Amino acid sequence: MAGVEELRARLRAFLAFARPKTLHLQTDGARTVQLRRIADIRLNQFAVRKPNMNAVDVNGLLAGDPAKRKFAALALEERLFRPEDAALPLVKQSEELGYFVECCILADVLTMDQMRGLVREFGAANPLAAAAPPPPAPETPPAPSEVELPEKIAKLLGNVQDLWSIPATTQKLIGALSNPNTKIESVVGDIERDPGLSAQMLRVVNSAFYAVATKVSSIRRAVVMLGYQTAKRIVTVASLVSKLGKEHSDVQFDLKSFWGHSLWVAYAAQTVAQISKLGVPDEHFSAGLLHDIGKLVEYQYLRHAMREILSGVAGGGRYEEVETRVLGVNHAVIGACVCAKWDFPPAVVEAVRHHLDPLDSLEDQELPRTAMVVPVLCALSKSTPSPEEMERFGRILKLTPGQIAEAQGEATRTSLGSLKDVFAYA
Repeated sequence: MAGVEELRARLRAFLAFARPKTLHLQTDGARTVQLRRIADIRLNQFAVRKPNMNAVDVNGLLAGDPAKRKFAALALEERLFRPEDAALPLVKQSEELGYFVECCILADVLTMDQMRGLVREFGAANPLAAAAPPPPAPETPPAPSEVELPEKIAKLLGNVQDLWSIPATTQKLIGALSNPNTKIESVVGDIERDPGLSAQMLRVVNSAFYAVATKVSSIRRAVVMLGYQTAKRIVTVASLVSKLGKEHSDVQFDLKSFWGHSLWVAYAAQTVAQISKLGVPDEHFSAGLLHDIGKLVEYQYLRHAMREILSGVAGGGRYEEVETRVLGVNHAVIGACVCAKWDFPPAVVEAVRHHLDPLDSLEDQELPRTAMVVPVLCALSKSTPSPEEMERFGRILKLTPGQIAEAQGEATRTSLGSLKDVFAYA
C-alpha cells in the first residue's frame, strides 16, 4: 500500500535525522530500554484483539502518563505526517509500527519542547509531499448482525422497529470507519453534515480523557486523534442515545441523575482499564455509559409499565425487583439485547448483561476480565466499599494493590463535573 510505504519511509527518515541529535540531549538510556520492553508486551497483548492498530491507538496504548500522550498530535500539528497517515493500519511486527514506537519512546524520554524542536527542524528540511488518494471506501456498509431476541423481550419490544433498526446514515458511517482505507475526507464530510454528531466528536476529543495540548476545533483533527475505531464507537453510542434520550413529561424519570451515574461508571471503568492495561479503554467507557440503557428503553417505549415501576420504587421496592415483577425481565437483559443488536463488542454486551450481578456471583462467573470491570464497579457503587470488598475487587479483576490505589487516587483527583460535557446528556 503506497500510503503505508510513504509513512514508513518518512518515519525512518525522521529517526535517522533525530537519533544523532539526541546524543546531546541527555536521554535516559535505561528508561528507553525499559519502555521498549513494556511496548513489546502491550503491543503483543493488544494486537490479538486489534491487528490493525493506527498511530493514535498505538500512542495511547504506550503512554503511561496522560501528559506524555501527545506525540501523535504533535506529528500532525507539525506535519510530520498527514491525517490520512494517522488512520493507516500499523500491523504487528511491521517496519512502520517499529519506527512509530521508537518515535513514541523518544517523545517520552525527551521533553515535549525538545521533541517539537526536532520535528520542526526535520519538517523544514523535508517538507511533506502532497497526499496521494487512498482507495475508496466500500459503497455498501455491512449490515448489522442478526440477534435473536429472548422470548420475553420479543413479546415486550419485538414490534418496536425504531429501537432495533440502526439509521442508514449511522450504518454508512460505521461501514466507512470499519475500513482503515476509507478516505478521511469522506468520513469528515459525513460527520460534519450532522451538527449533533459533530459537536459530540469535539466534546469527546477535548475532554479530560485525551489531554490534548490545544483545543481541537475541526472534525478532521478529532477523527485523527480518536482513531477510526473510537470514532466508530462514538457514532454508534451517539445515535443510540439520541433515540432514547428524549424527555417525556408523563413519566417522572430523573434523566440528569441517570446520566450522572452512567458517566461515573464509564469514567471509573476507563480509568481501571488504562491503569491495568486491561482491554481497550474506550470499550470500557462505552460499557459504563450504556450499562443502564435498558432503563431508557423502558422510559421510551414502555412508559405505562415505567410509571408502575417507579411507583413501586417510591414505595420502597428495589428497581430491578419491581421491574422483573412488572415486565418479567430486568433492564440488564433488555440493555444487553439492544447493545448486541447495535453490534457493540461482546465484552460491552456481557458487561451490560451482568452489571446487576452481586460480587459473590461475579466471582463464580466465567466471564472474560474485559467484561467484568463494569459489573464489579456497579456492585461496589451501591455502598461505600469495605477494605474486604476492595480486596475482592482487586482479586476479581486481577489488579495489584498499587493499581487499586492508583485508581482510587485518580478518582479523587478528577471531578465528575468536568466530565459531563463529554456526553451532553447529564
